[in-house]
Amino acid sequence: MRATLLLSLIGLTTPLAAFAEDNRHFLFTGDGIAEGEGRVALGLNALMIGGGGLDTWGGLPSIDIRYGRGISGPIDLRLSLDSLGVYNAFDAGAGIALIRAPNFGFGLRAGITGIIVATGDGGGGVFAATPGAVATLRGDNVALSFGADVPMFFNGFIVSPSQSNTGAGFVPSVRPNITLEAGSAAGAKFYLRGEATMFFVEGIDMPILANIAAGVHF
Repeated sequence: MRATLLLSLIGLTTPLAAFAEDNRHFLFTGDGIAEGEGRVALGLNALMIGGGGLDTWGGLPSIDIRYGRGISGPIDLRLSLDSLGVYNAFDAGAGIALIRAPNFGFGLRAGITGIIVATGDGGGGVFAATPGAVATLRGDNVALSFGADVPMFFNGFIVSPSQSNTGAGFVPSVRPNITLEAGSAAGAKFYLRGEATMFFVEGIDMPILANIAAGVHF
């Protein structure tokens, strides 16, 4: 409540009651999810791996699962998992909406990113602290969001299920993304999302982990 009052006083949010009444049930937008609402997304994802000295791009299918919930005022919870069994990437964190206008939204994100590989020969995982930001243009039933995250991996990087393309130590990265959402005013919405994580590793051509996901949230 204190965060909500402060943001309202400095003019960065519209009244929360008005936002709740005008909530168009989006999941990926910068102005967040209305307090008390939860959205679940299920989709398919194409995982593409390139750079890092690889001559060609490789691709693998995975399942895209996401959950978002408005917690209190402008604050919401975000969880996501892209999984193909042996290779799993997840994000867990929270966001705060800074601008809630009728056709524009902007917010900040912060959370944890992880990439975990489990194979018959063993496995491994890398983890990052991930700040980010999202801006959204939207109409009544359509929203287009642009964002960028900055995962800062503590213990290296993994961009291949075989773990053939890995590294150790602190590895910064940047992850631009774009998401289109469209559907009924209060029901299910289709989403199409693209993102690419680019790892900055000294002495190695930039490894890139890209995802294109499509599905429905409700």
